[in-house]
Amino acid sequence: MPFDPKILPPGVYTEFKKGPKYWPLVVQRDMEAYIFDLTKLTDIIFYLHHPERIGNPLKPHESKLINQWKAFRTTITPWVEQKRSALYAGPRGCWPCGIEGTDVGP
Repeated sequence: MPFDPKILPPGVYTEFKKGPKYWPLVVQRDMEAYIFDLTKLTDIIFYLHHPERIGNPLKPHESKLINQWKAFRTTITPWVEQKRSALYAGPRGCWPCGIEGTDVGP
C-alpha cells in the first residue's frame, strides 16, 4: 500500500504538514502515538523530505535516495529503541512482577 500522510495520526499529520525541517518532532509525535515500526517511521521521514516521491517507490538504481532512506533509519533507530524500552520496562525490582506480597508461592 502506498504511503499516504493523510492517514497518519492527527498529531503526527499536523507536524508532517510543517515540512522537513520538523522531522525530529514528527518522529517524536509518532512515538507518542505508539508507532515504533522502524520501516514505517523511516518511510514517514523519507516522504516528508521527498513528497514528490509519494506513490512512487524507490527503484534499485536510485542509490542516492536509498542511501538517504538508510541514513534516516540509522539516525532514528537509537531514539526508537530508547523510547520503546522506557515505555515497556516494568517496575524495577520485581521479577516476575506482581508476585511479591501475594499468597503465591511454595
